[in-house]
Amino acid sequence: MKINDTHQKLLEAYLNQVHAVQGQQAQQVQNEKNASQQQATQSTDKVDLSSGSRLMQQVNKAMYVKEPERTAYVNALRDQIQQGTYQVNADKVADKMMTDLIKDLG
Repeated sequence: MKINDTHQKLLEAYLNQVHAVQGQQAQQVQNEKNASQQQATQSTDKVDLSSGSRLMQQVNKAMYVKEPERTAYVNALRDQIQQGTYQVNADKVADKMMTDLIKDLG
């Protein structure tokens, strides 16, 4: 997979937002990583990853971080859909579609 500059900038912006939420989880992951690296230094195998590949790994990890506010929002939407009270705001959808289209073209 090839990651162009536009996508890389968007991914980096997303990661910056996620890092603000992760806080303590990031430190725990680092501690586990250090322990893993100490064990890995005893072996002779070595893997080198490109910066784009490492960025994609960080994005994948960030996507699975559970945020309490996001979970509550998704649950509220799910309840509205199940009850049949959810209404789509067509103007907002159209605005977002046009914004994305302009970003893709520009």
